[in-house]
Amino acid sequence: MFHLQANKIYLEVCAKEGVTSGSVNVYTVRFSFNSDWDGLDRTAVFHAGDDQISVVLDGSNECQIPWEVLENPGRNLSVGVYGTKGGTVVLPTIWAQLGEIREGVSLGSNAQPPTPDVYSQILEAAEQAEKFDIRMASVDDPVSSLSGGNMQKVVIAREFSFDSPVLVISQPTRGVDIGAIEFIHERIMQKRNEGCAILLISADFDEILEMSDRIVVCFEGRIMGEFSGSKPPINEISLAMTGK
Repeated sequence: MFHLQANKIYLEVCAKEGVTSGSVNVYTVRFSFNSDWDGLDRTAVFHAGDDQISVVLDGSNECQIPWEVLENPGRNLSVGVYGTKGGTVVLPTIWAQLGEIREGVSLGSNAQPPTPDVYSQILEAAEQAEKFDIRMASVDDPVSSLSGGNMQKVVIAREFSFDSPVLVISQPTRGVDIGAIEFIHERIMQKRNEGCAILLISADFDEILEMSDRIVVCFEGRIMGEFSGSKPPINEISLAMTGK
């Protein structure tokens, strides 16, 4: 793993390892930032030869070195990072050298897909925000600044972006407003109609009745009953919820 410490004018390499070309190696880079970077969105930039890839850092301040810059051995690898706020660069890019890329395995059929650069990441974020009706001033806004309903929509957007055959969804509408509840329910039903198997876990009785094709009631770790059909027996379900 690589570890780099950043202030506003200098990027120091605290720990590093040798890098080789090829697709079987995954190298993680961890950044640490001083208070100069507080409140800024952070973007890492990896450069080797004619290739340069930008990666938006998330809250972990970690990312992987993009596959593209490691493709050709014999080139010097460098990394930079810059800070933005509201789309405006506040702290310009500071650079550090990570060393020469050594000869590794051939790419062959195991080549990894291209790493999305900063522009495609922003474009995808904007498309997801529109698709899932996520209300924000800018795609640069941190999720922590959003309302509860919009935070839930971000989670739904993230999970639904994968083509998974099964989804486990727990308490999807807890603490959100009526409008967000309706939207989230519509998206869950749409996913189900596309053929995805969904296990919905909820303490909201009305939500369970409205959304479920089959209902399983658990009480203190035991299955108390299983109910299906368009009109499930509400009284029996209620008794099962009390352990009877």
